[in-house]
Amino acid sequence: MDRVTAAVKPNRRAVLAGLASLLPSAACAGAPAEAPRPPARPADFSERPESRAVVASAGLLEETSFALADLETGEIIDSYQAGRARPPASVVKAVTAHYALGTLGPAHRFRTRVLATGPIVDGVLEGDLVLAGGGDPALDTDALAALVEQLKERGLVRVGGRFIIDDGLQPLIEQIDPEQPAHVGYNPSVAALNLNYNRVLFEWDRKNGARETRVEARALRNSPAVDRVRVEVVPQQSDVFSYRRGEGGEVWSVLERALGREGGRWLPVRSPAAYGGEVFRALAAAEGLSLPPAVAGRASTGAVEIAAWRGAPLTETVRGMLKHSTNLTAEALGLAATRRLAEPHGSLRESAAAMCRWTYGTEHAVASTLDLRNHSGLSGASRITPVEMATILRDAARTAPAGLPTLLKELQLAQEGTGAPIRVAAKTGTMNFIRGLGGYLTPPGGRPLVFAIFAADPGARDLLAPSQRERPRGGRAWLGRARAQERALLRLWARQEGTA
Repeated sequence: MDRVTAAVKPNRRAVLAGLASLLPSAACAGAPAEAPRPPARPADFSERPESRAVVASAGLLEETSFALADLETGEIIDSYQAGRARPPASVVKAVTAHYALGTLGPAHRFRTRVLATGPIVDGVLEGDLVLAGGGDPALDTDALAALVEQLKERGLVRVGGRFIIDDGLQPLIEQIDPEQPAHVGYNPSVAALNLNYNRVLFEWDRKNGARETRVEARALRNSPAVDRVRVEVVPQQSDVFSYRRGEGGEVWSVLERALGREGGRWLPVRSPAAYGGEVFRALAAAEGLSLPPAVAGRASTGAVEIAAWRGAPLTETVRGMLKHSTNLTAEALGLAATRRLAEPHGSLRESAAAMCRWTYGTEHAVASTLDLRNHSGLSGASRITPVEMATILRDAARTAPAGLPTLLKELQLAQEGTGAPIRVAAKTGTMNFIRGLGGYLTPPGGRPLVFAIFAADPGARDLLAPSQRERPRGGRAWLGRARAQERALLRLWARQEGTA
């Protein structure tokens, strides 16, 4: 998208004036009450009969909303129920990317530090050793192993004081969305110390007729066993997985008959500081470095940094988040941006409200329907309209310090009949009976466009029992229709707006 990335970067709030003038006069969720109201939008957006026919053909007339706009001018070219708010699922991660890049800067790197409260004398630290979490969403076991290696290079053999885990940077959030099944790995805790996306790998197999299980902090080069997160295989219980806090850690129970001969599954961790402390201590022991059991605490003001791990530049972290749709990364980035702004961030909803205020600016605090519950989209309660999403995407393409269109995943799409490639960079979003797609479209020979397509069937979603939420009946067929609708709309718009 050469025309996108080469665009002049105007003032962010000036850009918003174009599309924002089409939105309802109301306040962004959590925005200041005194924020001035933008002009009211016209009664109707442009709606083309050809695109409505696509939606009708998919059988999703009641469930669908979309907006297509000119990237340069903000003119609404085509729409359907574009002012109706829908749950966006992971399309929200594009908003979070814009927020993090614009607040933290594309060169930002998360730091995980090891501090000491005294000197190292003859291999012994005469004081406390502190592992201080920096909110890095990509920290893994191999990164902790690199920290241990730095301590070895300093000659450390034993710690005379305590081994402290300092997770005071960020309040612990035990789950992203409490409405999700308890055992899914994509719904972990969020904290200052996030190890392996706050997950452990549970594996099982049979040897000599006996069931064997193991729980590991799996990474590419290092995979130590984990004792603080245990899995018990039981003959009977109401759900396949159940969770409790036990003596000395976390305990998952899994139904015996649900396990095949062999397999593996990522399970979420709810006490990430204790998990990180155990893994770090195990890695240290493997290298001959003796640490006492980890305890929670805070580094004293006189503590000195003796080792540090720096994460990748933020642009690379964002690119990975958008490609793999990692929920933990999105939440960690959003919380870090909110901390930078010194806004309330004790909960994901508070932080998401701060993102909303930043996104629009107080003088364009628009659309009371814009209600984001977190930064990842893992919530059926979040709401945004296609016009709001298109507004944010347009702003991000024109003003972000690292162009969002270059970080989004390219979708492979060709024009039917001619085979001409259609350039699409977008973020998908999928939950049970919820589907979203938002991004940038450049038709063959045409002008750059921005779009948002949302489809949701809240009635079907509300009927799901907790046990049905991982693989709901009818969910795959509904999702197939929603995806086919997206492709048909993109091809239609490319044909209408292109010259090839």
